[in-house]
Amino acid sequence: MQKRGQVAVFVIIGIVIVILVALMFVGRKEYGIGISNVKFLNDQLVPVKENANDCINEITAGAITQFAEQGGDLDPSRYVLYQNRKVKYLCYNILETYNCINMLPTFEMMINDLQERVDRDMKGCIDKELPKSALGAYDSVVGEPKTEIKVIGNDVVINLDYPVELSKSGTTVNLGKITRSVDAPLFDLYKATYDVVNSHASTGFFDQLIYMLNKKGKIVINVDKSPSAGNVGDIVYRINKKDDDFEFWFAVEGD
Repeated sequence: MQKRGQVAVFVIIGIVIVILVALMFVGRKEYGIGISNVKFLNDQLVPVKENANDCINEITAGAITQFAEQGGDLDPSRYVLYQNRKVKYLCYNILETYNCINMLPTFEMMINDLQERVDRDMKGCIDKELPKSALGAYDSVVGEPKTEIKVIGNDVVINLDYPVELSKSGTTVNLGKITRSVDAPLFDLYKATYDVVNSHASTGFFDQLIYMLNKKGKIVINVDKSPSAGNVGDIVYRINKKDDDFEFWFAVEGD
């Protein structure tokens, strides 16, 4: 009987130790007991930053690819359906002539439209409840996320300014800006697109081979004069840089 009693005591002590360790773990994680306020608050920012990064990764890569394959427009109103993409007409047909009306927007306008869409989708993706403490262990101030897109060389740089401030007992930490870069030579492809559209608008013709020779093979232009849907005479262009799979698509409207 004595041995059984001793075993029971050890079991109870073991249970108490497990409970104490669990309470210490919860207290450390949820209330910052035993660690500095700075470390505790920065730990709370980790899932917030992970959520923001997940949203950037989920939204931007797909949006930039779709943007490029639809003629620089994520929601074109006048387009040809080509390989399951709404490829925007950047030159509108003029009846009884080979020329067309140049509808190519400025590069800045294109990027602004891309930025507006990404910014809207980012706001819908980010979980703004995540920085808040359900147990009241710290105070939080959460502002509106704002996305900025810049094209620098061959990179599309996405800057996310997500104002999150956490504070506890006079200590404050901030999330700060998050930056991601996507390899996409949009500006170089835009310049080639400008040349193609300008040629069609002014002369009604574009010489693909001569152009690529003049560019010394640095720009590759693929032409499809038989798109899967659209008007007779529609032309779809797919432009990329040599040894780079990233393409910019657009269409010239036929009859």
